[in-house]
Formats: sequence, C-alpha cells, structure tokens
Amino acid sequence: MSSSTAMRSARGIVPLSGSRRGLLIQTGLLVAVVLRGWCFWSNAQANMAARGLQFGFGFLDLSAGIPIGEYMIAYTPADTYRRALTLGLLNTLRVAIVGIALCTMFGILLGLARLSTNPRLCCLVSGYVEVIRNTPLVLQLVFWHAVLLQLPSVRQALKPLPGVFLSQRGLNIPGLMADTALLVFLLAAFIAAIGW
Repeated sequence: MSSSTAMRSARGIVPLSGSRRGLLIQTGLLVAVVLRGWCFWSNAQANMAARGLQFGFGFLDLSAGIPIGEYMIAYTPADTYRRALTLGLLNTLRVAIVGIALCTMFGILLGLARLSTNPRLCCLVSGYVEVIRNTPLVLQLVFWHAVLLQLPSVRQALKPLPGVFLSQRGLNIPGLMADTALLVFLLAAFIAAIGW
C-alpha cells in the first residue's frame, strides 16, 4: 500500500477501482438523464394542461382534412389521421422498394460498365461515379430543384416523345395497365425467352 493510498484511507476516502468508478459514473449519468426526462415530461404536461390541450393519441381518430394525391387504399380528406398516416407509410414503402430495386440495378450496371475493357465507357462511368459520389446530397437536391423550376409549366410541357411530358411537375410517362391481355403477353414473352 502506497503512502498516498494510506493517507486517503486514513481520511475516510475509500479508493475505487477502475470498474467500480466507471459503474458509479454510469449510474450517476443514468439518474441525471432520467431526472432530466422527468422534468421535461412534467413541464410539457403542465404547459399543455394550461392551454387546454390533451396529451395522447386521441387525435388519430379525428378527421384529417388532408388531401393526398396518390393512394394505394381508399382515402378521402374526411378520413381519420390514422388512415392518413397508414397511407403515408404505404406510400413511403412503395417508393422505398421501387427506389431500392432501381438503384440496385443501376449500380450493378454502372459497376459492370466501370470494369469494361472499353476505355471510353470506363472513363465516362468513372467520371460520373466520382462526380456524384463526391457531391453532397443536399447540393444535388438544390441543383435538381433549380433545374426543375426552369422547366415549363404543365400547360406548355415539353413532349420529347409521344405520350411523354416533361414539366415543372416532373416527367410523366405512359403506364402499363395490368389487365389479362398484358399478363398473357408477358407470359408468352417469358415462355418464348426460355424456349429461345
């Protein structure tokens, strides 16, 4: 036992090992976070009660009054917030799944093109990848927003191809209607591709 440890013990200070000291610090921080959270919670409840606001999820059953343009399930602005949030979640999932699939295919194609023995294609794709990867996403969003604002309005939309319209609202292309004729055609094309 060293002289400094003996002096601390003589004064009544018990030395803590490294693991005990760490545990004590973590416990103190946990208590401080819990107390701070309790202060915020009680403050929010007091302020909401003073303003006559209810705290909870009762608003989910009220009429939303929000028009939503694209929907996968039946929806009107008179529906509840719960239905509007469900619709928002479904729209988010749809966009995410389509985006992940397209970006995966696009990334694989660019990766294969970058490994190409054609020097022009390899340099072109390498330049594209380096520019996109080294540009912050916020800057890309601002750039594309500025480009989109320079496009004509819907009434004067550009028509690069028949049935394709480019305007401030974006690119509109004809969609396929999923009916029996399309399904029969796809099945026949698949069978023909296998038999080829």
